[in-house]
Amino acid sequence: MITVQDNLFHIQTNKTSYIIQVRNEMLENLYYGSKVHADTDVLAEKLYSGYGSDVIYNKDDAALSLFHLNMEITPFGKGDYRSNSLEVEFGDTNRVFDLKYDSYEIIKGEINDIDLPTAHDAAETLILTTKSPQGLKINLYYTTYPDC
Repeated sequence: MITVQDNLFHIQTNKTSYIIQVRNEMLENLYYGSKVHADTDVLAEKLYSGYGSDVIYNKDDAALSLFHLNMEITPFGKGDYRSNSLEVEFGDTNRVFDLKYDSYEIIKGEINDIDLPTAHDAAETLILTTKSPQGLKINLYYTTYPDC
C-alpha cells in the first residue's frame, strides 16, 4: 500500500516501510526497514545549524546541508560530496544540476508502458518526478509487493 499525506510518501508492504518526504523541494529518504508508523517529527533529521565546512544549500535555511541528509537523488555540484547516483553533462559542458520534486503518480498493478524491465505481480507503483532548471526530468519508480 502507498499512502501520501502532505509531503510524506509511505510505501508499505506486510512487513516493511519505506518513507520519503519532500524537504525544500527535494526528496529525502527518512526510513527503510520493519513496518512503522510514518511520523516526520520522529524520523526527519533535525537541522539546527550548519556544520563547519558545509555548503549551505539555501540562504533562507542556513542549517540545510545536503551532505547530512539521506537524499533519494542528489543534485550534482550543490554541496553533497558523496558519490552521486547520476551525472549529466549539458550541451554547454555544465554538469551542475539541481533536481526539484515536481509531482507524483500512483499506479495500481504492473507498469507496462515503459521500455525498461518491469516488475510482475506488483500491487502498486509510486512514480516520483523531479525536474531541473535545464529541463532534465527524472522519474523514480517504487513498486510494492504485499508479501515482502
